[in-house]
Amino acid sequence: MRRTILICFAIVFPALIYAQQTITGKVTDESGNSLPGTNVIIKNTVKGTATDWDGNYTIVAKGNDTLVFSMVGLN
Repeated sequence: MRRTILICFAIVFPALIYAQQTITGKVTDESGNSLPGTNVIIKNTVKGTATDWDGNYTIVAKGNDTLVFSMVGLN
């Protein structure tokens, strides 16, 4: 019984750490105007997306990933 629990834990625990989640959001400037075409990239990867005309984005990332936002002409 103890060995079965240990094996289950060894299989499930890494899956929990690396579980992916869908993240959605809206990118706006300080006055609340949406920023279409903003790049949303997972740091240190080539995986990313861009915001739509209303500044909305959806990306699938792991719980410990960092999102980087960038836009041409934005300081």
